[in-house]
Amino acid sequence: NTPRKFSDFDLIDHRGDAFTLQRLKGQWSMIFFGFTNCPDVCPTTLATLNETYSKLKDSEKENLQIIMVSLDPERDTVEKLGQYMPYFNAEFIGVTGNKHFIKRFTTEINIAYNQVPLDGDDYTVDHSSQIVLVNPNGHYHGFFKSPHSAIMLRKTWRSIYGTF
Repeated sequence: NTPRKFSDFDLIDHRGDAFTLQRLKGQWSMIFFGFTNCPDVCPTTLATLNETYSKLKDSEKENLQIIMVSLDPERDTVEKLGQYMPYFNAEFIGVTGNKHFIKRFTTEINIAYNQVPLDGDDYTVDHSSQIVLVNPNGHYHGFFKSPHSAIMLRKTWRSIYGTF
């Protein structure tokens, strides 16, 4: 199978730097789609990703970036992601931006999500919990379905990384 390519996008990371398709090239990326107000799946997944990443060798870390793309760009500002992401790992990248770019990216990568109204003006976001793997060419390579374990993520990524 030919890995799936993505359309370019123009988003912003939690440090205020541009985040485009180019940032997915040159190293592997594990991408999780979530939001900072998520009470359960997102913090649990980010903690598992931290455990996965923390136990990699330095040479492996140089070839892998961990990214969370916000599915709630209205509330997940650069500043909010800047406070949230280092809680899990200072090297992780939080991404937000124009909801139309996010929607197109999630559609191309097969991530389902939906804004669900709560009381008053409040809402939550129901979303897929898989972690998407993007190869160093910036192409979709596969995904890890939940439930996630640090051991499984590490072993599987090492196997793919070693044969790419």
